[in-house]
Amino acid sequence: LLLFLGDGSQIDGEDDEDNDSLDWRRYHDNSDSDEDGEEDRRTLPTAQSRDRYTRSTHAQDRFEELVDDYHPGPMPRQQGGGTRLQDLTESERATVDHFQTWVEVDGTERVYSGFAKSAKKLQKNIDILSKKRALSLVKLVTGVEENTYDMCVNSCIAYIGPNAGLDRCPHVRDGEICGEPRFDQNGKPRRKYITLPILPRIRAKFKSGMTSTYLHERGQESRDTFGTAQHVFQDWPDGEIHQHFLRNGLFDDPRYDLLMLSTDGAQMLNKADSDGWIVLLISLNSPLSSRFKRSDTFVSTIIPGPKSPGDIDSFLWPIMQELARAALGYWVWDEEKREWFLWRAWLVAGCADQPGSTKINGLTGYQGYSGCKSCLMVANYPKSKQVVGYFPLRTVGREVETSWGRRRRQRNINRPASYDAYDLPLRTDESFAQGLKELSEALTEADRSEIQRRTGVVQLPLLAFSPCFIHPSFFPPDIFHLFGSNISSIIWSTLNENLPGDAFSFTGEQILLFGQFVEDAGIDLPSCFAASPPRNPVEHAANYKFHEWSSMTSYYLLPFLLSIGAPIALVEMLGHLVQGVRLTMSNSGISTQQLSAIQEHFAQFVRAWEDLYVCDDLSKLHRSSYVFRSRLNAFARC
Repeated sequence: LLLFLGDGSQIDGEDDEDNDSLDWRRYHDNSDSDEDGEEDRRTLPTAQSRDRYTRSTHAQDRFEELVDDYHPGPMPRQQGGGTRLQDLTESERATVDHFQTWVEVDGTERVYSGFAKSAKKLQKNIDILSKKRALSLVKLVTGVEENTYDMCVNSCIAYIGPNAGLDRCPHVRDGEICGEPRFDQNGKPRRKYITLPILPRIRAKFKSGMTSTYLHERGQESRDTFGTAQHVFQDWPDGEIHQHFLRNGLFDDPRYDLLMLSTDGAQMLNKADSDGWIVLLISLNSPLSSRFKRSDTFVSTIIPGPKSPGDIDSFLWPIMQELARAALGYWVWDEEKREWFLWRAWLVAGCADQPGSTKINGLTGYQGYSGCKSCLMVANYPKSKQVVGYFPLRTVGREVETSWGRRRRQRNINRPASYDAYDLPLRTDESFAQGLKELSEALTEADRSEIQRRTGVVQLPLLAFSPCFIHPSFFPPDIFHLFGSNISSIIWSTLNENLPGDAFSFTGEQILLFGQFVEDAGIDLPSCFAASPPRNPVEHAANYKFHEWSSMTSYYLLPFLLSIGAPIALVEMLGHLVQGVRLTMSNSGISTQQLSAIQEHFAQFVRAWEDLYVCDDLSKLHRSSYVFRSRLNAFARC
């Protein structure tokens, strides 16, 4: 993250003298301006270089626009290239080590300078350079660079790609055009953001020998058992999508890579105006044991607040441009094999929570009539004019009328009487293409709005440029929130709601007893089960963390309900939920038979939930939140 600070401004307390121990010119002869093989960028790719994995199913025009006039060109002639640690002086190497340690321990400015002075006392011949110069040295050795782009002061858009020529922000937020000017009165950009290209990291890995062929090897092993009873689903290469890629010749070279994008909003500091939007790239070529550790995740950008990005695709443009070109290939030196090879990589997934996924997947989102990103179930509306619908399997109030101005509307009349939990109307790549086709043929804005409402497809997302884009699996379910909070919090509030006709609700005494039970029993919860024991939900449910919701539901709720003689139907319902989650989250993976069992558990849970706590009652329709339907959809494709 230090690289996001940039190097244009001096940090208070740093010296800025010119007699630096670094002579940058002595490294220039070691670098080759053509090492990327990009010396003739105006040469268009040949037809032979355009294999199936440089072809986008839905957005070839967008792919070509991102690639622009890039071509990998001929193989570089000079071996290696760039500055190596061995080329540095003793003080420079010590500075790099010092800087790396300082970053790893999240040290302060004072810590950096203090330990630098201590190092000088221990070794008189060592000079630890200032942090500013150390940062420049690290950039030189690693090849890491940052790219800066203009953005709207309200975080609406980035002025790049299709927006590069704009002088004012055209984004509509909350029904109003932003209209903020791009430049100040002196002609300077009012706000900027930074992206980090991933290619220097890849080159550094291959130069240092810290590479992996895990994805290729695991994919080959899974191919031998795929479709048999012995097959185990645990990681990406074990699934149908990756096996489909293998059958079509994706990995001609074991060093190729697949990348997953992950994005979410975050509050950087304890201030209201410190919100940002983090974008990560994660290599699926890293083993599960290290994939999500700090060393293996790559921060591509942090989109500054104060608001969430309006058009996140515009901020992602330079990142996607690099990945589109990676599909053609970049020349990379493999130090272990002492050869240049054309490194290629593809984006295969865009991960986010439900609101974040709506920003990147081109769909209406869970509040829409066809709001599910995995299936084509349509919303069930309450009697009021409420815009947000719900998604029960059985339609509630199908013929109920709602006052709409001078008219009365039957908002649920066209909804099927029920959906089969084992045969949901799933979205497919073909249905997505059909939705895009209908949008392109719409004659009026009214027609376009109706198509968006009916299909749930709003626009072609930028991420559809990827030759590995397959809808809807490209945008996987957010099981972190589903399993960690959403379902558990709804169950807790429902058991405390006590509406007429409910199968069971806590009494005031039982609520207090359960809260104390969780608090007392949590003391003995092994640390391998949770980061910390759950607090008393009666007192702290409003501020519960994900692991607390999970612990309460999985470890304590079922035995407590049994102990107080709750209806067996309720106990069985929660048993299906807990068992389904445990199988899904198994560290050792699951078999094909267990995959079917997961679907069975979740189907039984959702059906029992509607029987016990929705009861075909419009006043309880709010309990059929999209999160229950998401459980089914996450595994209906199994």
